Amino acid sequence: MTSFIIITVLSALAACYGAVVPPSEENMISRFALEQMYPDFTVEYNEKYENRVAFSKGEARNDQILLLTREIHVPAVPGETQYADLIHRSSSNVRITRVVWIPLTWPLPTLISIKGVGTDVVHISCTSFVGENIHVLFSLYGEIIEN
Repeated sequence: MTSFIIITVLSALAACYGAVVPPSEENMISRFALEQMYPDFTVEYNEKYENRVAFSKGEARNDQILLLTREIHVPAVPGETQYADLIHRSSSNVRITRVVWIPLTWPLPTLISIKGVGTDVVHISCTSFVGENIHVLFSLYGEIIEN
């Protein structure tokens, strides 16, 4: 009888655990996995991104302006890898300081390469897993440089 009571109490505690653990701790394991998958990016969870996971490269500051928002969608083709490139050139007095990307479908792209953060030209390359699509939202932020 004692073991039955102990099992019942432990079951009740286990059932209540999900209600007690804050969302930030729930996402800790998935955040760790995403950080390992994309080591060059910062993983963010934010209501601003409709509770989606977002990845960023570059420094987040309050004085940045939104330069570009672009959704890239390349449909899946069975047995083939999909590729997409985005090149953005700002005027010479604007420096691109941050790129944020949000995957809009799963699985995530196998490779995202962002080059040129800190300059006026950014080149973004996306590669899908074999047989999967690419569906990503990119936001580029920057600052105006005084001449």
